[in-house]
This record gives sequence, structure tokens and C-alpha cells, in this order.
Amino acid sequence: MNAGFSKYISRILLLCILPGFLLAGCSSAKPVTESVSFAMIGNTSPDSPFTGFSKTLSSTLDEIESRKPQIIVHTGDALYGGSDADGILESDIRRQLNLFFSIINKLNTAAYTIPGERDYFNNSAELYLEFSRKKLSYSFNYGSIHFICLSSSETGESFIDDEQFKWLKKDLRNFRDSNAIFIFAHHQLFPDNRKTKTTEMNEKLHELFLKYNVKAVFSGSERDYSEKLKDSIRYINAGYTAGTDKKNLKKSSRYYLVNFYKNEIRVEPVK
Repeated sequence: MNAGFSKYISRILLLCILPGFLLAGCSSAKPVTESVSFAMIGNTSPDSPFTGFSKTLSSTLDEIESRKPQIIVHTGDALYGGSDADGILESDIRRQLNLFFSIINKLNTAAYTIPGERDYFNNSAELYLEFSRKKLSYSFNYGSIHFICLSSSETGESFIDDEQFKWLKKDLRNFRDSNAIFIFAHHQLFPDNRKTKTTEMNEKLHELFLKYNVKAVFSGSERDYSEKLKDSIRYINAGYTAGTDKKNLKKSSRYYLVNFYKNEIRVEPVK
């Protein structure tokens, strides 16, 4: 075999082998999730702790599912909570929790919940956590997009306590390579009310969110929609009215659809 022909064969073999080699070298690369659609709903507590439940909750969730989001997040105040001192019994809370989570668990869409202060009984979220089967703070992934749920109703003035803060730092560090990070809580980290004091913990959280490139922080405690940009982070309060007051229903939104696509966040209020 002459030298020219051998060189030709070598080139053919190289062309055949090289693509496979390159693909094998890239096989460890993680796929990037560039888009996700999720719905947010909250403030669906019934008008009374003793009879009935939110009549519009099931129909609203059916409507949400028809829009085909990948995820649904309930941002709190699902119940009419209270305490023994208010004449509300544990059995009243358990009845509401049974009703609420039976509706949530029947959904075909992945659904996640966060307790608001109205979901507490005797100033404790213990019963709520028993039915939700989750911790006060937890996280989940949709592909390479990371979601974090925080309980902001535990600690009074401070947004979250030291234990949650330690967990949050670890979770953010573990998922720092996510394509996007979104955080949910019941309360606003930076309330619109100027009389409300911004605590040291709130600023520490903001610095932590900046460090790990959090895209947005969503809340749902207030009944109006509001948004502020602080440095590179969007703080969005997706306010809802889901009660029976028709006058308020016309003013407020029943739920929100959020679309994240190619690093852009678009929020659609649905009345």
C-alpha cells in the first residue's frame, strides 16, 4: 500500500471516528431547560371555619389546568384558621385541610403549597404540614430550573428564622448551576407599605439571592398586584381575591400565569 493511499484511508477513518469522539466528550453536559410555565393562586380561604369551603376553588383550578401550566403553586391562606381561644377546634381545621388537599391531590398538574398565617391553628403550622407532607422550607426542580418554597409566617417580624436561612443557603449553593432560580413565600420580602420596617434578615436574604442569581421572588399575601426591581431581582406580589365578594372579585385577579422563556419572565393576571 503506497503512502498516499494510506494517508487517504487514515483521513477517512478520522472523519468517521471524530464525530463519535466529540459526542462522547459532550455526553456529560447537562441539558438546559430554557422555559417553564407555572400558575399561582392563593387567598382561597372559606368565609367560615365551620361550614362549607371555597366554592370557586375547584372550578378555578380546573380553569388553570386547561391553560396547561407545568406547575401550580398555592401561596397560602387556604384555610380559615384560628385557635381554641376563638372557639375554633382542631376538628374544624382538619375538616378544612381534608377538603383542601383532596382538591389539590386530584390535580393532574404538579402542585405545591405554602402556609399563610390563616393556615395556622393555635399559632402552629403543625396540622398543615401533616396534610401537606412537606417541610416548612423545601425545593424542587423542573429540568434545570430550580424552585424554592419558604414559610414566611413563622417568625413575626423576621421573614424567615435562622434555621430556614441555613437551609436556604445550603440549597442555593447546591443548585447554583441551575438555569434559573425562583422563590415563593406567602409574604412580601419588601412590602409596599413604607411604614413596614425592613429587617436585617430581609437584606441578608436579598444579598443571598443576588449571590446565587435568583431571577424572581413571588409572594401572595396582599390582594393587589405589585412589582419592584431591586438590583437584578424582580419582587412580585401576585395578589388574589378568591372569596365570594363579587365587588372585590371584579377588582382583583383570581390567579396568575407566569411564563419563563429565554431568560424573560412574563406575568399574566387572570380576572
